[in-house]
Amino acid sequence: VIQARMRGFVTRKWFKIWYKIHIYYITQWQARIRRHLIEKKLRCERYYERRSAIICQCAIRVFIALRTAARIRSNIFTAKIQRIWRGSKGRRVATIKRMNELAIRIQ
Repeated sequence: VIQARMRGFVTRKWFKIWYKIHIYYITQWQARIRRHLIEKKLRCERYYERRSAIICQCAIRVFIALRTAARIRSNIFTAKIQRIWRGSKGRRVATIKRMNELAIRIQ
């Protein structure tokens, strides 16, 4: 009877310790698995956020580049028009001066 009670006491104590350790390791593994799943999900979300940010930045850079190119093209055409206008105006003034000089010589 004493030996049976002692065996029961020791077994219950051993089982209590074993159960606590077993539960501890189970909860640790559950936490690791949950953390892994959450990190995997967050990695996917970060990837899509980063990808969408890259796409937005790319679109903005294209817009700015096109606007800059249009400005440069506009400046080139404006300079060309001014050059043509000044050339024709200069030739007109030179022709008038030449005519005036010829008119003065003739008189």
